[in-house]
Amino acid sequence: MKTQSKQLAQFETQADLSVPSFPLSLPFPTGYMEQVWCRGTNFRRDASGAILCTLHNAEGTINARISRPDVDIHLFHDWQLLHVDVVTTVSNGKLTAEVMKLRTTAAVMCSYLDLLPRSICALPGKLDELRHLVQFVQAPELRQVLENVFSDATIFLPFLTRFAGSERYTYPCGLLVRTVEAAKQAIGMGFQTQEEADMVLTAAFLYDLGRIRDGNLMSESLRKTIGFVPHPKSRRLIGFALGSAKCSLHVALEEIITTGFCNRYPSLHSDLKQKTVLARIDDALRG
Repeated sequence: MKTQSKQLAQFETQADLSVPSFPLSLPFPTGYMEQVWCRGTNFRRDASGAILCTLHNAEGTINARISRPDVDIHLFHDWQLLHVDVVTTVSNGKLTAEVMKLRTTAAVMCSYLDLLPRSICALPGKLDELRHLVQFVQAPELRQVLENVFSDATIFLPFLTRFAGSERYTYPCGLLVRTVEAAKQAIGMGFQTQEEADMVLTAAFLYDLGRIRDGNLMSESLRKTIGFVPHPKSRRLIGFALGSAKCSLHVALEEIITTGFCNRYPSLHSDLKQKTVLARIDDALRG
């Protein structure tokens, strides 16, 4: 028992000193240090000596990595209860939880997993779901904007790790989960025209993106990200959605709808249609 305690204390010391293996100069999320109880499986080493594993908890699973090669892999066994501090990064093109701190203990009952049902980070399945939902936007210029924005690490990774404001989404990736749910609601509403559907769905995708503050999301950066200059009406919608005046979003959308979104959607000119679209946007984002 003393030997095991000594090994655990040694491991905790090593883990506390652990640093992420991805370059710190890259614009990955900062200030994110979520502590979670989880269970680890499939512990193994890669060619660099890092320990790879899969972490499981009430919110799902995520690939994880312990970068320090001096950590003894024999300290771990499948379905072992772990307490970890993690941050999201990308490894071989896949979202990964970099383990910053970790400790193991046999004194904690398994029920604690249910008492802290926090997401380790954004779940890969949600990312795939979001990319699939983007394809429901039929206007090519809007769809390309969304595809490029949600594939840019400077925008997307901070978005993935943010907590949403309401109690239902108070775990990392809460914004992503809420955006996926809002998009699903928008798609399921039923619309008379595809233009109206595109308008509501685009607003649902962009609304919570405005909460991100640690990336340069001004129009010049956005132009570089998407690789072309979008239509002025599209750019205005994006600018308002990403801007700091979040309370003005619906006013901005109403103004855009009034002038005819992208000058291509005359069916949205009537006052009745404007109110209908804005009501649907509000339903999608508050649902």
